[in-house]
Amino acid sequence: MSLNSIVISVTAIIISNYFLVNCENSDDGVFQSEKLKFVEYKENSNTKIVFTKNGLTLNFKSVLDENKILTEVKITDNILKNDLHATVFTIDKNIPSYKLGLFNKIENISNQLMDGLDANNWLRVRNLYESFLKNISKIVGANKYKSELIQSAFYHLSIYNTITRSLENNERCECTPLPDYFVDKSSFWCQEDYFFEIEELLDYYSQNKKLLFSIEGGKKEYDYLNNMDDNKNFVSYKELFKLHYSVENYKKTAHAKFELAKKNIGQLKKDVDRDDCWSGGLGSDLGCCGNYEGCCWFASLACLRHDIACLKCDKWHCGPACKPEK
Repeated sequence: MSLNSIVISVTAIIISNYFLVNCENSDDGVFQSEKLKFVEYKENSNTKIVFTKNGLTLNFKSVLDENKILTEVKITDNILKNDLHATVFTIDKNIPSYKLGLFNKIENISNQLMDGLDANNWLRVRNLYESFLKNISKIVGANKYKSELIQSAFYHLSIYNTITRSLENNERCECTPLPDYFVDKSSFWCQEDYFFEIEELLDYYSQNKKLLFSIEGGKKEYDYLNNMDDNKNFVSYKELFKLHYSVENYKKTAHAKFELAKKNIGQLKKDVDRDDCWSGGLGSDLGCCGNYEGCCWFASLACLRHDIACLKCDKWHCGPACKPEK
């Protein structure tokens, strides 16, 4: 397959995450005094977490039952003694390709909730929730952090980010999902909220031009970054993604595949035509970060190198799921 979709993932080698309060730009908030407590955690069952900061208390609950995940967030203003915000997000894993439909759900919920608070209070909610997730990432082990109970918390951050971006820009902002998420390589993020440090990217690209320019679109991305305004320090995943792909086609394909999955539970079409895929590649192609049915949603150089080395499945690191190339 074409390695067109690989170019974005080269940047993953040197990722810096930054979070925003407008459609394409943001400053990271100040990390202040805070307290987080796991009230309960039962693996593959449920968790309850309480987080306090700046006079606000956040109660997070996540429950996994019958292959469905229900998450609930409640935020209380301890000074005014009232509830500031509450929202519920559900994920039905019984639907094949359920991940492809969640970004659309996040956009819809964001639009519904937007008028519930003014811009300042939504910013308070968003900053509190970001601090909550930062604390979790600092104190929990890798296995717990990767659990569905904890990973489900990221959907709420995407909702709050989308709302604050929309209010900041006085428009209905999008949530364009990371393709990495679709193949379990990343937590859920909107591309609009996932940032790279420009100087860091350019330093790496400049030292590895031969590798970068060997990838379709590599020189295009290098030239784009090199010609950016010197006063701009960060670039969003979406801004780079748009250099190489149609965001509209990407989201339209994901939505169509999800709707098809809902209608054909248990009898999904096994053979997918390349022409039906946004990237023009299949999940079974080399470099697609896994061997899965349907379209290739995410490819990377690391996955391509692994797949080439494991064409015969004769190395231990190929893993038990490896199937020899015929």
